[in-house]
Amino acid sequence: AIASKTDAAYERAFQALGGRADAEAKIARLQDIWNDASRPIEARERDIYNFVKDIDRASTWKKLEEFWLNSILSNPITHEINIIGNSTLMVAERLVTRLAASTVEELLTLHGTLRPKAVTYAETLVGAVRMFTATRQAAKKALAYAKTGVSEVDVNKFREAGTIGPQRALEGSAGVILNLPTRLLGVEDAFAYTMAYEGELAAQAARQALQEGLRPFSAAFAKRTAELTATDAVKAAATKSADYITLKTAPDKITESILSVRRTVPGARFVLPFVQTPMNLVKRGFDYSPLGFTELFKKGLSHEDKALIAGRAIVGSSILAYFATRVAQGEVTGPAPSNAKERELFYDSGYRPFAIKVGDAWVEWGRFEPLVTPIKWALAARQAYEDSGAELTPDVVGPMLAAMGRALIDTTYLSGMSNFINALEDPAGSGERALSRIVSGGVPFSGLLRGLAGVEDPYLRDPNGLVQRIEANLPGFSRAVNPLLNILGEPIT
Repeated sequence: AIASKTDAAYERAFQALGGRADAEAKIARLQDIWNDASRPIEARERDIYNFVKDIDRASTWKKLEEFWLNSILSNPITHEINIIGNSTLMVAERLVTRLAASTVEELLTLHGTLRPKAVTYAETLVGAVRMFTATRQAAKKALAYAKTGVSEVDVNKFREAGTIGPQRALEGSAGVILNLPTRLLGVEDAFAYTMAYEGELAAQAARQALQEGLRPFSAAFAKRTAELTATDAVKAAATKSADYITLKTAPDKITESILSVRRTVPGARFVLPFVQTPMNLVKRGFDYSPLGFTELFKKGLSHEDKALIAGRAIVGSSILAYFATRVAQGEVTGPAPSNAKERELFYDSGYRPFAIKVGDAWVEWGRFEPLVTPIKWALAARQAYEDSGAELTPDVVGPMLAAMGRALIDTTYLSGMSNFINALEDPAGSGERALSRIVSGGVPFSGLLRGLAGVEDPYLRDPNGLVQRIEANLPGFSRAVNPLLNILGEPIT
């Protein structure tokens, strides 16, 4: 309407907002929110963001999708994985990776490379200390998100670009309760994001102060870093780092194309409930692997970009090498064998998929993604090779690559895609499991109930049919389903 400057266009715009009177009432409400001098600007901005986001009424289909999504996200394991993933990548990125990158920079200097160091030990120390001491501020931001459902990042993007996050479809008190799982995930991410942001903010300011010749940790250094943290360049670098750590990097062309398909195909959300997060997870796994070194050949990289790329690849390659030695000693497991008898023997022997032996126990390591993601790929390829029982031939390479692809999508965030592919390959078995997952999502807090069933019922169950598959995930009902038996006819725990 503003671009055309015609009365007809303005009238159509008013109609889209519910009519002229309704539009004027909404504008008046916005003015009232902004002019309320009794509240701080940050609170008013959050209120405006929420008001604008909720102007458009959600369709019934959107409400069903939101209900289902929150239902499957209510499993405590999902939140455990989210917290572990955020913490693991935060420590790796802010401390270990930057120590490796600083070492690379020191070695380059020893070999006569005359330029300012892109990453230094001093800034790494400053950033790490600030990250760990920002917990109080992070808790404050997380609490604000718990109360409002809006993060500071959302408000900043709305202020700068006019973009708003996903609309909340479920309204009222019932909507607040049913949206608790996604609200809790937002709280976890707000806490991690603040810590990551504050750490990088301090590190970037420290680097610039060092490049200006100030002595580390002097009074002048502290004063200058405080000034630099208020600059746009330092804030932008901190935002980029926090987005990287919390998997909020903007979608690339491939991710955007997948999102576009999901938006246009009815019901696609039930197959692909998550896209941006798992795609970013895969990219981080690539970065923290030997393959990450290939990123150094990209054009237009800054010295800092190259140092961090090298640091991530070094850290990931070191982790991969350590696991390789433990695999050779028989102390690391990958995916369970695909052969039914071998799979049964695998569990009967006390093994668990993606676990490492610590003392006499097997401890799962698969949740420490994305640092262990490349290890999953390698072990999946190794298992496919062993299952083939043949030499490394072109006929064997195909199944190995397929196994790596399956490991790529067989994660919590991409389990919907994995279930869909399995259903196409095995409609009777896997298809039934995929359907039961979608149907069980219609039970409020089905993920939480599945977790409680696993605690209340000590045995694995062998459901037969769609109804039993749903019952197997419900506390109290799971015991009515036959237990899964080992080769001796004993229930498997």
